Amino acid sequence: MATVQLIYVIPEARGGASAVKLLRAIRQFSAAAGAVDLHVNVTTAIGMTKTDRFLRRMGFKQTGGNYVLERIGG
Repeated sequence: MATVQLIYVIPEARGGASAVKLLRAIRQFSAAAGAVDLHVNVTTAIGMTKTDRFLRRMGFKQTGGNYVLERIGG
């Protein structure tokens, strides 16, 4: 299994081919390393609807969710 913790595309490059190219390269690298599954964690809450639509178009399916409890120490 391979897990992606973060893919960040600067706002000026969003909507273009950058994220597609990054994800394809990650997929290729993961497969070459012997991974059977590729997990992408979405934790930024930036453009969640667009991110979901993009990942589904790239062949991913949603398998859960991320939750956060902020400012627990202060």
